[in-house]
Amino acid sequence: MIAYLEFPSWIRPTIIPGLPFHWYGLMYLIAFAVTYILVRYQIKSEGLDYRSEDITDLFFYLIIGLLVGARIFATLVYDPTGYYRSHPWMIFWPFDENMNFTGFQGMSYHGGLLGVIVAGIIFVKRRGYDFFELADLFVAAIPLGYTFGRLGNFINGELWGRVTTSPIGMMFPDSPRYSTAREWVREFALEAGVAFEQ
Repeated sequence: MIAYLEFPSWIRPTIIPGLPFHWYGLMYLIAFAVTYILVRYQIKSEGLDYRSEDITDLFFYLIIGLLVGARIFATLVYDPTGYYRSHPWMIFWPFDENMNFTGFQGMSYHGGLLGVIVAGIIFVKRRGYDFFELADLFVAAIPLGYTFGRLGNFINGELWGRVTTSPIGMMFPDSPRYSTAREWVREFALEAGVAFEQ
């Protein structure tokens, strides 16, 4: 028997049961707020000459760029079913076929990063700022935003990673289970060092 950590049963993706407010979405808001506070702090402490309204507008651009880029990448690049390619109007439709609110399930870090870069370039072209100077303000805050995103993934019990024999590995409730009756599972288990009955 392999020792592992059980995913905490008290953790649920929804903040208030029955309402469509999820921890993952809250983590995005926290990430945006922390980034905003850190950027404003840097501007003030270094005495940089940026108008307060421009920084607020820049955040609006970047948040829209992040959400659009992350969603497009997740639905068109990382979706193996091809559903969104044949139903592109569903990419930004937050309801299922029965009109139940689902939010936007599926965001991509790579798409979000690309969306932020494009939005930042559009902003600096319109306002006349230096792209790299502004980017330098955000570079320290971005890892914190990414951290909050990963915390949201953990609370959702998703992005569980690969098979491990480590005693600190975690068994997630929705991770797929495969029988060692399948040859590829046996081969993978042997390669990973997972003991099983032959």
